[in-house]
Amino acid sequence: MRTLQIAAAVLAVPFFLAATAGFPAAETDWTKQMGGLPFVVGMERGRDEAKFTGLPPMVFFTSGTDPDSARFGAAMWKDDDVRAKVAGYTPILVDWDTADEAFRKKCHADVVPTVAWLKHDETWIWACIGNAPADIFRKECEIARKACPKPNEPAAGMKLLPDLQKQFDDAAAAKDVKAQLAALGEIRKLRFGESFQTAARAADERLTKEGMDAIAAIVPVFEDKKAPAAKKAEAKKSLEKLADDYGPDHPVAKAARAAIEAASAKPAPKPKK
Repeated sequence: MRTLQIAAAVLAVPFFLAATAGFPAAETDWTKQMGGLPFVVGMERGRDEAKFTGLPPMVFFTSGTDPDSARFGAAMWKDDDVRAKVAGYTPILVDWDTADEAFRKKCHADVVPTVAWLKHDETWIWACIGNAPADIFRKECEIARKACPKPNEPAAGMKLLPDLQKQFDDAAAAKDVKAQLAALGEIRKLRFGESFQTAARAADERLTKEGMDAIAAIVPVFEDKKAPAAKKAEAKKSLEKLADDYGPDHPVAKAARAAIEAASAKPAPKPKK
């Protein structure tokens, strides 16, 4: 049936491409250990992020193979008191197993998990070493808060991000997909400011799902033999609008164009007996 053909054409656009939509992603998924805190993964990128934000580094040494580290990260970084106390630092997640040994020693990261707070020049300030219970970790975070250096001047791009976020929020309130994607594109270009980048990735995933869901709802109209021509024409216009709003290179736009082409294709002639 042509419904299946049209659906296949839509799904031929790899949906997983939409999940990132141009946003860089770490090779290993550390999300569960981040507790929602916008960590940058890796010290090299972390240094760039700290320079961009103007906030000194807070390095979370963890491991993908240590259950205690995973439980520690998942629980502690969700704690509102902890998050408030470390807000003056740039959160950086480092894989202890592959980290430079000299850097580990410098941070007193003899075991995992370890959280080390550093000055702008990466001079050691304080560390919480090992799987500390919540009450102890909060006290360690308070020590780090009191010792937190003053912020450096952030990069020019960091100053732009709040305005770009507001542009996105205003467009989202107006349900203006094209303007939302434009704002997300500008945020993506800046590459850093992980709290903004994390929110932008989530927003793009939401927009992509909404677009794909809309296409999936439209496609059956073309197979409905009882649907009047006017309804099918309206369905085509809806797909064209999706392609325009998301296009030209977004996965939703590609899927919408594929659905239009599949719906417009003439059925293959039946083989002669």
